[in-house]
Amino acid sequence: MTHDHDLATPVLAARNVRFSYGRGAEVLHDVSLALAPGETVGLVGESGAGKTSLLRLLLGLGSPTSGEILFEGRPLDRRDTRRLLAYRRAVQPVYQDPFSSLDPRMRVGDSIAEPLRSLRLPGGPARRAARVAELLEAVDLPADAGERFPDAFSGGQRQRIAIARALAPEPRVILADEPVSALDTSVRMQVIELFQRLARERGIGMLLVSHDLTIVSALCRRMAVLEGGRLVEEGNTRGVLTDPRHPYTRRLLASVPRLPAL
Repeated sequence: MTHDHDLATPVLAARNVRFSYGRGAEVLHDVSLALAPGETVGLVGESGAGKTSLLRLLLGLGSPTSGEILFEGRPLDRRDTRRLLAYRRAVQPVYQDPFSSLDPRMRVGDSIAEPLRSLRLPGGPARRAARVAELLEAVDLPADAGERFPDAFSGGQRQRIAIARALAPEPRVILADEPVSALDTSVRMQVIELFQRLARERGIGMLLVSHDLTIVSALCRRMAVLEGGRLVEEGNTRGVLTDPRHPYTRRLLASVPRLPAL
């Protein structure tokens, strides 16, 4: 845990989290990680490091074997259905693949409005339609995009739609799982800049899970490194990238062709 955020209660935190699937081997070992309100943190590590398992727990899709997930300082109890619903409004995912995360039979406007219905947020069809229009504008898509189906859009545009859907219930936190790795290099930076702008303008905290250190260095002021289910390094992104302390972080850095000047 870093101490420069202790003044603000973290909006989301994992505290001493251990996790294993059934009776299998433990995949997370005593992981603690906190996200301050409006902060963007990068979580890096190779595949199999436990990033996806940690993300599932932070989304409330599973419970730690031991330790706790905390939201606004209070432990999350998944048996408390009312609190879980409020939690799911506040913590929204953006997934890696913009092709499989949208229902191809659903108009884009209905996809974006879907969390408003499923999370039982107040407002009738007219209010939902106004919200969809506002969100399409926020992610730089044309107003008539809501009438079309996902197959009318490119990968980058579909990821913008997924971001609009995540923003619909006005979350406090977005958990983004490799959100640009399925996109062409040319559109990656545009989507990253969109994430940056939205997080800043709306004061949304973001945990960005990525194996791409270039993206983490562009987006995140702080980063944490996961290896084999253990958090091996955490700190200011620039500090970690210019002076990594753990051998695993050094190996990760050595495998990157060339990081942009920090």
